[in-house]
Amino acid sequence: MPRSAKPEVALEGGKPESVARKAYAAVAAVVAGVAARKVVKAVWSKAAGKPPPEEPESPDVHWAEAIGWSALSGTAVAIARLVATRHAAGQWQRAAAATPTKHAAVTETAVIKTAKHGSVDVTHAAPITNLGRREVAAHTAD
Repeated sequence: MPRSAKPEVALEGGKPESVARKAYAAVAAVVAGVAARKVVKAVWSKAAGKPPPEEPESPDVHWAEAIGWSALSGTAVAIARLVATRHAAGQWQRAAAATPTKHAAVTETAVIKTAKHGSVDVTHAAPITNLGRREVAAHTAD
């Protein structure tokens, strides 16, 4: 690697991890939403003595029934999705903290000197885990 080239500093996670984390949270939200809707349907049927309206926006459905069903089902699904998404984020965080990766827990930093003046440029600091020992030696030696 030439001295003037900036090293690639891979931050914790990165795009692949971000996509996987979002997909995990989305799946959890969808599953929770479907489950909540089934529970709310069962509760509505038991309490009202009839199934919930299939199309609450239809003029054939009484206003009170349409608003009640929309409010109950919408609120229940939204809360279930929120709880599932937050739970998934917590699980992901715990799993990421428990799994050692090459980006996690960097204890040392290789400070690379700039080629121009030989002064230390903190913007070029890179975790040793992202550079091989040879690259670190090449960048720190004058």
